[in-house]
Amino acid sequence: NDQLYKVLSDKGIKLDKSKILTQEILKDMKEKILSVPLDYEQMINGPDPMNEEERTYELPDGITLLPGGGAYEAGSFIQLDHRDRFSCTEILFRPSLIGSTAAPLHEMIWDSLQKCDEELRKELYENIVYSGGTTMLKGFTNRIKYELNYLIPKDVSRADIKYVIEGNRRYAAW
Repeated sequence: NDQLYKVLSDKGIKLDKSKILTQEILKDMKEKILSVPLDYEQMINGPDPMNEEERTYELPDGITLLPGGGAYEAGSFIQLDHRDRFSCTEILFRPSLIGSTAAPLHEMIWDSLQKCDEELRKELYENIVYSGGTTMLKGFTNRIKYELNYLIPKDVSRADIKYVIEGNRRYAAW
């Protein structure tokens, strides 16, 4: 949400971050118009893959984020293209894009698995559970699988890795 807030602020869309409504708007916007690219470099350098309906978002104050990558408010135009939408989510996998030294999400997942007893790992590999609102992002599950695939040792069968993507992930952690 913080990166989306920053992108919107940089584009001239001012929201009061201290208000609960703003946090709800950012969460809703994140889940509706942001997506996680499988290949970030390819996606930001190529055409926008989302259709017009997927790219439109109307804020409560009447500003509409437009298909084609912009926004308008009574004649003014604010650019918000696919590069902006992908950069907001790419920080999960490359936190260095915003100057953070935090580990990427897929590495945190893998490191957590590796810290468990070796006898338990196979069972844990079979039960990687997605939960929380961020997992609702379009493309999230495919990207996590893609990134984790590179971290899995050769002696672990890819067939042993199972992802649990059931029910309402937004509240699954609770």
